[in-house]
Amino acid sequence: MAEYLRHMPLFAAFSDEQLGDLQRQGKLIDVEAGMMLFHEGDPAQGLFVVLEGGLEVTKQSGAQEILLAHIPPGEFVGEISLLTGNPHGASVRATIDSRLLQFEPALFSSARNSPITRLLLTTMSHRMRNTEAAVRKAERLSSLGKLASGLAAELSTPAAESLSAVRNLPQALDLSHALALNVSNCGLSSAQLQALNALQRRMIATEPPSLTPAQRAERERLLNGWLDQHGCPDLKPSVPEFVAVGVECAAMDEVLAQVGADALSTVLRWLDATIHVVSLTRSLIGCSSRISDLIKSVKAYTYMDQSPTQEVDIHEGLENTLIMLRHRLAEVQIAREYDRALPRVIVFGSEINQVWTHLIDNAIDATNACGLLNLRTWREDDWIVVEVADNGCGISKDVQERIFTPYFTTKDVKGRRAGLGLDTVRRIVVERHRGMVRFSSIPGDTRFQVYLPLRTG
Repeated sequence: MAEYLRHMPLFAAFSDEQLGDLQRQGKLIDVEAGMMLFHEGDPAQGLFVVLEGGLEVTKQSGAQEILLAHIPPGEFVGEISLLTGNPHGASVRATIDSRLLQFEPALFSSARNSPITRLLLTTMSHRMRNTEAAVRKAERLSSLGKLASGLAAELSTPAAESLSAVRNLPQALDLSHALALNVSNCGLSSAQLQALNALQRRMIATEPPSLTPAQRAERERLLNGWLDQHGCPDLKPSVPEFVAVGVECAAMDEVLAQVGADALSTVLRWLDATIHVVSLTRSLIGCSSRISDLIKSVKAYTYMDQSPTQEVDIHEGLENTLIMLRHRLAEVQIAREYDRALPRVIVFGSEINQVWTHLIDNAIDATNACGLLNLRTWREDDWIVVEVADNGCGISKDVQERIFTPYFTTKDVKGRRAGLGLDTVRRIVVERHRGMVRFSSIPGDTRFQVYLPLRTG
């Protein structure tokens, strides 16, 4: 065994005596392909040197399993947990049938200055940097995927409505033109036609009313009764659209007074077709505006085509973040207490919006997406303070000291994230902006406060 270890680059600098110690202290184990050596979160299992075969190291980030490394013959795994005393931060399985040399954790408890311990420390530092880089990249991609998913959900409704309106508009125009010819053949005088055209323009130019469901139902009931009374029950399917544009019984009385009972049904059909065309057009305009506003929000959120730092209005960043997360806010009550007199501040725009995203997303999770989210801003000496508060379950006292620790999370790692959200908040605020992050939490009242300096340089 010592001769086998001697040819591994990992142990090239070890003396014969040191290699002999390794051989005596380790034990050979065989691991079949696909078998787990240990799972993420398991206590330290010791050090494993790959003699034959190969291992893969993976870490869970949300629902995604990230491949961190392949461990070929001559390399080892398990050193980070062994030397830090923390549970394993990743999972390891055999990719093919493998033979390993295992060193129990107890062997290292009194050998802090041994050559193999020094080797482990050097390797651990390098691997931790690589692991953190890989997980941070996956975290960014996961966050981007969530925002993209939310944006797709926000865009899908106006896009579908626009497509439906475009498809129905040609047929609606043809029907409106045909019914206009029918009206012209009803024997109405020139004065009646002019009055009817004026009435039509007034109907379609009126801004649609904002009605409660009860108000809408009452107006539909009255219009249905009016149509029954005047012998036009076949027009009842058009009543919701009449009500939507503000047509009431008084307008119907005016039509009757202008055209008479004989032409009433024909004229109402034409008015209905005209109103339908207008409704489709308004739908197109409204949907296009919503899509345009979403695109503007995305550009503002990411500071696309702008320099890394910008002089920004903090409130605009908060509002754009809310738009990006709107798909998660359907049942969340949002309260705003903004100090609109706050000056603009120079920040890394897209990064500071990541801070708002993580804090608001965490608040939504804490309330199970159906609680209260309170956003406050104020000035405190030479700081701008932004507070994100929620009335959720709170953060238990026994973990409050660890919430900014990388990879630490109170969430189910298989269904959530890898525990880098608040670490990202800390890095962006403290390291990038020389600010501060404070928090307090009891059940029903959790507050995160971000302090950003007004003076730079």
